[in-house]
Amino acid sequence: SCAELRAFAALSLSQTARVRRRISLAPHLAAKLLKGDTPEVKTSIDGRLQALALELLEEQIRGLKSQNVRDGAVVVLDNKTGQVLAYVGGSGSFSESPAVDMAEAHRQAGSTLKPFLYGAAFAKGILRPNSWILDEPLRLAISGRGDYRPENYDRSFHGPVSVAKALGSSLNVPAVRTIDLVGVDALRDLMDSFGFAGLRSAEDYGASLALGTADITLLELANAYRTLAREGRYAPISFSPMASAPPGGGRRVLAASAAREVASILASRDARSLTFGWESLLATPFGAAVKTGTSKDMRDNWCVGFTPAHTVAVWVGNSGGAPMWQVSGVSGAAPVWRGLMEFLQRGLPARPYPAPPMDAPVFARGEFGRIVYPTAGSILALDPDIPPGHEIVQPEVDGPGQLLVDGTPLTDGRWTPLRGRHVLSLVDGAGMQIDEVKFEVR
Repeated sequence: SCAELRAFAALSLSQTARVRRRISLAPHLAAKLLKGDTPEVKTSIDGRLQALALELLEEQIRGLKSQNVRDGAVVVLDNKTGQVLAYVGGSGSFSESPAVDMAEAHRQAGSTLKPFLYGAAFAKGILRPNSWILDEPLRLAISGRGDYRPENYDRSFHGPVSVAKALGSSLNVPAVRTIDLVGVDALRDLMDSFGFAGLRSAEDYGASLALGTADITLLELANAYRTLAREGRYAPISFSPMASAPPGGGRRVLAASAAREVASILASRDARSLTFGWESLLATPFGAAVKTGTSKDMRDNWCVGFTPAHTVAVWVGNSGGAPMWQVSGVSGAAPVWRGLMEFLQRGLPARPYPAPPMDAPVFARGEFGRIVYPTAGSILALDPDIPPGHEIVQPEVDGPGQLLVDGTPLTDGRWTPLRGRHVLSLVDGAGMQIDEVKFEVR
């Protein structure tokens, strides 16, 4: 009856509505995948892992609030399939810009790019983990920019160090020396093949690319480290729950031996001991290769690493670019990385990475030869007053080594120039390339 309907309506309106609050675990991913009228998308996200990643990140940002840290992001990947298992694009209520997806924001990479630099050097045969390289004050003349004097994080120098310790302890000066050997173009091209999109020209970065001046995204960085974990085979990530291992294992972008050497260094407590000591959050009881990074003026802090099964990447900072205060590689992003790695590793075998090869050094301690003349990109002009075949070029070298022009040794250190483009190489007694210069004769 009408009276009964009115009574039911009055009773219903007089009661407080009981609505269960829904917690949005992945709002940035939902915004990324739910396009147009699509009401629902099934994804590869692991609910428990996603909740833990969000909880750990918010807890860490809460603890770093007094050090001017407001934002963070997390990405977890399955190394075999490329499935994204966790995707946290922001720190929730702590964030300066909660709607901005920081997992896809371009930020300065810092030292997280050094593994790719040394990977290129290993692949080219220029360096080995047991090669010695100088960590001493260095001054580089940058065209139009004055002098560039790289410094280490602690503003100290360690003299001759192994390449393994230079990478594991994230020393800056050896990295700048290494990019001088590898070439900025070569590193930039390698990064491109690892999936870093939107890179500028090599000339725009110069030697500073060795220290991570390129802007990258956390998602790109995670998959690049996954590629190292897969021994140099690149394959795209996937948000699909049906994703499987790529046919043929993926596209080869780095020699497997070079990728294995990088992983062994990043997993070595000894290699990182100069900067991080033997015991830190990076030293896990299971095999894990890990690298931290901090950008200029402490605006970005990263921790990314992998086991054979998973890759975890974490970023903390401020979406607006404000500097953090006294946040180190271990105190910033690393606690979140460690917590997630311990969760992922439960029930899995430890499988430690082999120690990097540290037998007899390739170069004598403290000796690191360099080609002084001609310089890279030089154009040498033939003298028209000297009969063909009689002109002599005498390259100059600082340090020991054997010179080769286009692969042919110079027996007396002198060379008869020929028109065209040439490569001058310096090798040690074992035939390992120490330095290389490309030049032209006209």
